[in-house]
Amino acid sequence: MEQADILNRQLPKTQQTIIDTTRNYTLQDYLDGHQAEAAHLINPYFDDPITYFIYEADDTTEEVKMIPSKAKYTTHVKAAEDFYGLNRIELKNVRYSIFSKFRVIKKMYNKLTAEGTDEPFRKEVKKQLDDMLSNKYLFAGMNRYFDKIL
Repeated sequence: MEQADILNRQLPKTQQTIIDTTRNYTLQDYLDGHQAEAAHLINPYFDDPITYFIYEADDTTEEVKMIPSKAKYTTHVKAAEDFYGLNRIELKNVRYSIFSKFRVIKKMYNKLTAEGTDEPFRKEVKKQLDDMLSNKYLFAGMNRYFDKIL
């Protein structure tokens, strides 16, 4: 029995016709449907978030919020805020906490490099900076964005 048939049987009778088990649904069908829906929600498997979002740090409020990278992506940011809460206060505060540490480490590394300071210490700072830019670190995409502009 196909997986779609099993799922269809688990749905209430009124919803069983939603899944058409005779159709050969492809990835392209999914992508076309996603595009046609125009929900403005990015798909991180197919869309690069940095195309749509950049970050804005505010030292007064101690927040970092996501903003559109271009005016034409304003609807994408609005959709992400509405559906995922990507600019809720708690998240903006946590982003700032990470950002402020990243900024200090980046400035420290730049200063140590310019001054030709103690090599082992400079390497240790560089390792921390590289860790914060790696995929395993919280808000790595934000850190990579700020790495380019700081």
